[in-house]
Amino acid sequence: MKKKLIIIISVIIVITLIVGSIVIFMIKKGSRRYAEVYSVDSIIQESGQMEESMGMVTNNVSQNIYLEEDRSVGEVFVEEGQKVKEGDRIFSYDIEEAKLELEIKELELQNAKDQLESDNRDLVKLKNTTPVADEPVEEPTEEPTEEPTEEPTEEPVEVKPKDGEAYNILDTKAKAFEGNGAGKTPYRYLCTDSSYITGELINILAGYNKEGTKKKGEPKTAIFEVHKGNKEKGKIIYSWTFVGKNNKPVDPAVKWNIKGSEVEEEKTEEEPIDDTQEETEPVDDDSANEGENTSDDTMEYDSQTLKSEIAETEQKIKDDQVEVKEAELNYKEAKKKVDAAEVTSKINGVVKKINGENSNGEPYIVIAGSEGLYIKGYINELQLNEVQTGQKVTATNFETMENFEAVIKEIAKYPASSENIGFGTGNPNSSYYPYIAYVDNAKGLNNGDYLSLKLEKGADLAASIEIPAPLVRNSGSNYYVYVADKNNRLKKKSVKISAINTDMGSIEVEAGLTMEDRIAFPYGPTAKEGMKVKDAEFDMGMEE
Repeated sequence: MKKKLIIIISVIIVITLIVGSIVIFMIKKGSRRYAEVYSVDSIIQESGQMEESMGMVTNNVSQNIYLEEDRSVGEVFVEEGQKVKEGDRIFSYDIEEAKLELEIKELELQNAKDQLESDNRDLVKLKNTTPVADEPVEEPTEEPTEEPTEEPTEEPVEVKPKDGEAYNILDTKAKAFEGNGAGKTPYRYLCTDSSYITGELINILAGYNKEGTKKKGEPKTAIFEVHKGNKEKGKIIYSWTFVGKNNKPVDPAVKWNIKGSEVEEEKTEEEPIDDTQEETEPVDDDSANEGENTSDDTMEYDSQTLKSEIAETEQKIKDDQVEVKEAELNYKEAKKKVDAAEVTSKINGVVKKINGENSNGEPYIVIAGSEGLYIKGYINELQLNEVQTGQKVTATNFETMENFEAVIKEIAKYPASSENIGFGTGNPNSSYYPYIAYVDNAKGLNNGDYLSLKLEKGADLAASIEIPAPLVRNSGSNYYVYVADKNNRLKKKSVKISAINTDMGSIEVEAGLTMEDRIAFPYGPTAKEGMKVKDAEFDMGMEE
């Protein structure tokens, strides 16, 4: 055991000396009046395609299976004490809720795309609009209507008839069964296929008072849904999404169906009086059409208002683009839940324990390994997206220097506490996630052996550039380097980091740096934008 500890300490000391010598050498170079730059091609780390860390051999491996948040178990295929092999089904999730969620996320994604398309059309219209002289008379005309109409429009106070749990009439008293009206968590109203929405509710959702005469509160987003059996848990048959910020106020007396169309009032046995009706009805239609036109196609703007509307619509489009991306991610996550309904065993072993669904932070099912040797290693949080089960690990025994190949079987969903890691030269400010890898041919390995581990990189990570860590600086979570521009002057350049290899004293740059770039040491008096540069050879072992 002492021999193993001496080897590990020796490795740490060597790495510290290497990193220290780079820093000292670079600081000495900084006393000049120009910055020395080095071709990135000449300084990339030799470790190339591997992630390096340390681990340990163990024969005491278990698979801890935790339930995913907000998911319930459908069927369990094993019992305590049962032997299982890798790939055996352990249990499946109930996917009825997941399917319902997927349908909702699909609708939200389509609505987000439709909204983006609609706002893009509005922007084109606005940019093609010729501004006119301002007519300030229109503002006051809205104010007088506020007081008289506030009291009289209390008609929808009557009790709303329901069919099951669904509304037949959706007015200002209707309650959403879910959501707070925000874009990500819209109101969700349960209604029948023949229900209607009052103009007052439309106005409130659009961010106006009930009469639609004055701005009041923030616009809201609502989804009007028809479910099977008129029950909240029923399958969604139809839905219509109303986005308040994109709508103008309407006549509070009108009614809208859940397809977003105005409901025409039925004519009640007054056909004989057609002549009189024809006199009045066109007047109503014309006035309604006039109202629609002034709020959309033939809307007139003075130059200042038009400029403001264009800026507002451009901001809407940016918000829409963000919402589309979020909706796409939410849809993918929901689809993943449906596709990954079954949970399988990652190791050969025995089902040690099955806890209840309310296991208070404990694993739902524990499978104890029954045979073979495993390697227990740790992955830096920055590498999590690049490592997956099935990936190969090359292990070197510190004592015999023999190489072994293993395959990752499981990656923990939660990080290990620092005291549990117990070895390695990891960054104390990073989280590390345990993984287990199975060694198929373990001859020459013993339980408790310490190993040097190299993780093969995926195609994306292999394309990154690995350079000495002292050449990269950071400000919070933002990383940057200093490179020479075409005028041989230093410029600051942001880079995207894919991994920090503290064992090797290097950083992997995924984007922002090319092999053709010339990079400078980012510390000292010469590390500033505009400083003249001079090409130099990168040789940390040379003296001045």
